[in-house]
Amino acid sequence: MRNDRIFPSLCLLGLSLWLVAPSRCFPSLYEVPENNPFLHPYLSSGHAMVHANSSNSDFTMNTVGDAFERQWRALGCMSIPTSASIAPDGTVWTTTGQVDAYPNPEDGCVSRLRPADRERYLSLPAGHHVWRLDPETGERLFSSGLVDAGAAFSSPVIDRAGNVYVADFDTLFKFDASGNLLWEHGIDHPIITNNLLLSGDVIGIDIWGFAFVLDRETGGEIDRIRLAGTADLEPHLFCDPETRENETFEPWFIDEEIFCYVSGAFVGSEESPPVSNTPAVSPRSGAIYTTSICDGARGKTACLVRLDYDPESRVLRETWTYIFSDHVPESSEEISATSPALMPDDRIVVADGANYLHVVRPDGTNDWFVKLPGEKLLGSPSVDAYGNVYTGGDPLTSYDSEGNLRFSASVAGRGIVTVTGNGKLVITTGPHPAEHPAGLSTYRLTTLDQSGRILAQTDAPPAFTIISVDEGGRIFVPSLFFGGVTMFESIR
Repeated sequence: MRNDRIFPSLCLLGLSLWLVAPSRCFPSLYEVPENNPFLHPYLSSGHAMVHANSSNSDFTMNTVGDAFERQWRALGCMSIPTSASIAPDGTVWTTTGQVDAYPNPEDGCVSRLRPADRERYLSLPAGHHVWRLDPETGERLFSSGLVDAGAAFSSPVIDRAGNVYVADFDTLFKFDASGNLLWEHGIDHPIITNNLLLSGDVIGIDIWGFAFVLDRETGGEIDRIRLAGTADLEPHLFCDPETRENETFEPWFIDEEIFCYVSGAFVGSEESPPVSNTPAVSPRSGAIYTTSICDGARGKTACLVRLDYDPESRVLRETWTYIFSDHVPESSEEISATSPALMPDDRIVVADGANYLHVVRPDGTNDWFVKLPGEKLLGSPSVDAYGNVYTGGDPLTSYDSEGNLRFSASVAGRGIVTVTGNGKLVITTGPHPAEHPAGLSTYRLTTLDQSGRILAQTDAPPAFTIISVDEGGRIFVPSLFFGGVTMFESIR
């Protein structure tokens, strides 16, 4: 066993050390380098973007109790496929799609809302798709009609000054903390959430493999490349927005045209755009990781790609590719994969379309992989302060940093596990939506401990995304199917 692998084992001697062990075991764990005044510091105090932080770890040092109590629901019937982001001042930012979430022919969304929620929802301005909410009440503090419904695919990203970066179908915007527009930059294709580099500049990778860096102050383009495996692909629609031919499912949450352009990204189809996940940026090396497709031995296949950006020469380059099917032959039959997440030692964790979990070293070589039990994941793996990995699926499982199974919980996790600073896991649980659509009303907000034991459950909207946790232990649960964001107060 290598010395750099001993520390996680020592850290696990007792869960009572959970709150203090991370800083002892990984001195640079999730910290912002002193010479980087730009990258959001929420890795210890909040949820700055779709996967909580630039590492895509879905880990926060914020703590929660065992159980939760519902306090409010905002944005009523507006679908939220991503997550809520939390600004330095504690306010909540989110993006939304269309206004009618998962319409039920027998009982529409509006009629299902509680009276107070219905009144607030009906008073909202039409055509707005980015929102700033009061964390205590859910009241609207700001919203914008500049952003179209394509923003539903892109979670707000917030820097340490409170500035907000969000993309819609064809534009990337920067707002200040109050919602004033600072700049906008036209993009050729949608992106599934941007990220921030160690230089403070903005990295975006669109669904057709074009990667670009924007100046954080002006929004001007610094450099642009196309991922090698996507260079021969022609952007196209996946269905006809007029006839709805080849439509994969009812696009209740987005415009027909936008849906047909990115539909494969949401259903994991083999006929998908090559990039349908959020890139990760290492807060230590600055390396950028994304999933895409590459040219494998049998044709196009899923892969992990590393990019590096040199702030001095202002050049972005592709460094290496890791092809899943080179290690797991059956992965060649799939081209979808999850967003990558980073361990504290910068190893990369990602699941392929064949439901194998891969851990890749920063040099692009395989460290280990394992076949996940049960059904294909609906969301990306999460990584805690010790390098433990959590997969929200049926069953919900956890592996240590060496690939040893820690537990397999007897719950059907949906979406992505949020790992908190006191070791508790938060996720929504329920039946698979495709197999049991009526079961969407039976979803539960569930907390588990480090053995996979259920601590508490309460009724919750089906999220399938990421649950955000703020410094006060408040939980923000967005819903793709029922719409809106619901805040739960932690009961300690």
